[in-house]
Amino acid sequence: MAQNDIQRLELAIRSLSKQDGPQNSVGGCGSVFIDDTATHVGPFTAIFCTDERTSELNNTGTSSDIDGFDTNIIIGAGATIYGEFKSITMASGKVIAYKKCR
Repeated sequence: MAQNDIQRLELAIRSLSKQDGPQNSVGGCGSVFIDDTATHVGPFTAIFCTDERTSELNNTGTSSDIDGFDTNIIIGAGATIYGEFKSITMASGKVIAYKKCR
């Protein structure tokens, strides 16, 4: 794992483990179930794959802070990815996108 990835993971863990209110936990500010290919505007902090197989994020319709996001990202069944997602567009599958608290 690259040093930048480790730092991003540590930051996500620190921000998710604060104990000062539900707004600091994943899902504390709500979520959206997505099972279509429309663009959904966030911001979102995490994406959980609810599909029994995999779900695929469309790189051309998704805006995020993920470096090198130049191809679609496949999320395994039951897996969660974390990041800062301004918008999400699915190529296939079903996910729950967790809203970022404002």
